[in-house]
Amino acid sequence: MNDTPAAAPPVAAAPAAAPPAVVAAARPLRASPGYQALVAACGVWAAVMVALALHLADPWWAGISAWVIAQAGNDRHALLAKAGMRFLGTICGCLAGYWLGALLVGPGLFPVALALSLVAWIGAWQRFSSAYAYAWLVFSLTATMAVLAAVTEPASLAPFVLNRWFEITSGIVTYSVVAIILNPAAQHGGPLHAPAAAPAGPAAGSAASAQWMAVEHTALIAALIPPLLLVLWLALDLPSIMQVFISTLVLVDRDIGQMRTRSRQRLIGCLVGGAGGILLAIVLPDSLFLWSLSLFTGLFLLAFVHQGNPKTAYYGTQGGLAFLMGLVTGAGPPASILPVVERVVGITIGVAVLVLVAALIRPHMARRLRAAAPA
Repeated sequence: MNDTPAAAPPVAAAPAAAPPAVVAAARPLRASPGYQALVAACGVWAAVMVALALHLADPWWAGISAWVIAQAGNDRHALLAKAGMRFLGTICGCLAGYWLGALLVGPGLFPVALALSLVAWIGAWQRFSSAYAYAWLVFSLTATMAVLAAVTEPASLAPFVLNRWFEITSGIVTYSVVAIILNPAAQHGGPLHAPAAAPAGPAAGSAASAQWMAVEHTALIAALIPPLLLVLWLALDLPSIMQVFISTLVLVDRDIGQMRTRSRQRLIGCLVGGAGGILLAIVLPDSLFLWSLSLFTGLFLLAFVHQGNPKTAYYGTQGGLAFLMGLVTGAGPPASILPVVERVVGITIGVAVLVLVAALIRPHMARRLRAAAPA
């Protein structure tokens, strides 16, 4: 009998780990502006293609929804939080807008102006005082669009609300899936709306008072704009009235100087992006492949601008929105550039009206701040 212990069976070799140098090199690559622009372009392009495949009424809304949440970059927490707030704001805005729209069919202009002012006031107030600012912005935008749909085409209110919900949800889900796949090890940032450090000492009361006054004036600006826009719309037959309202609500800000800067950047970005979309709509042949390739390329370039210098990032953001509205007008390549031109004109009018109202309110705001300042 052989007492020699049997040799242990050979242990399977563990799979070789990726060299540390490769892992270290992949991290900065994924955080680079070029890679993040690529992720944004892929996700938004996919959102538009999915919307087209589902035969949604306005697939550019899916693209815009994807483009907006793409601004979170490779911060997984910010991406999912923004996607969730856009989804929740859309649902609540659709429900509130449908209810208001159904009530406002027929009574006349005054109740419509009052309802739109109330929605704008609530949205602006909560946007600048709540931890869920983006959800409140989306809520006010969606509810406003539903009310305008009820006023302009009452029979289309229910289809409008359902279409917006399907399009926006499709864009959110598609982009989120693509971003998670292409950013598997995305960074996890802190809270989106961390409260700012409160000033200490005697300055605390005056600083808090000034902040609340700024919120009040911002909500007042937002509430004054809808009646003025409705009057201009009826008197001048303004094109793309929804784009006019969207531009004003998006750009309202507590900081008047920042609002004017953002207005200028939105106008220039939309002119550049819209002009690019219009030009491509004119020169491109009737080819889905070339249209799709042009869409992806334009989105990548504009996303790269957004990922670059923070001082000029908003140009890329707004250029991308206008570019999407220029190239995605229906079930495929645009058949006419007229809708694109009307949207760009609507954005321009909205910016002009907002700057005018803010300029009229600014002296009143300055007087109240001086009166509240400690002696």
